[in-house]
Amino acid sequence: MKDLNFLDLFGKSNKQECAEGTILEGCDPGQVDFYDFPTCYEFYMELPGVKKANIDLKIAEGYLVVQATRAAHPSVREGDLKCEDYCEIGERNISSRKFGRKLKLNSPVLIEQCRVTFEDGVLSFMIPKAKPEPPKEVKIPLI
Repeated sequence: MKDLNFLDLFGKSNKQECAEGTILEGCDPGQVDFYDFPTCYEFYMELPGVKKANIDLKIAEGYLVVQATRAAHPSVREGDLKCEDYCEIGERNISSRKFGRKLKLNSPVLIEQCRVTFEDGVLSFMIPKAKPEPPKEVKIPLI
């Protein structure tokens, strides 16, 4: 994934949440905000404990696809010394986790102008929509 600066879009109005989204099989959906502005899409996803290197973000066939993996805590990784070998477990809730979402982009977009950041466990993404081409006038000769 290419590192880009996030375009500051504060002050935008008329936010409309885009409801169409799919949770990828075997993945946690994560907490997501997805907005469809008249000129761009904005997407925010919480990815707690995920490292930047473990995030895959792509646009394919009109969809924004996000996948991320969080590794297990070192005491529960396969092959490592297990806590059970030297302590009693009081509670264990932290585990490896896969996050994944697939969101429909209903308009053509300008991929080369997208802006992405990952800070404090939140992935932020903005991509401008392509301006629709005006209808072309074609003269048809009479035969």
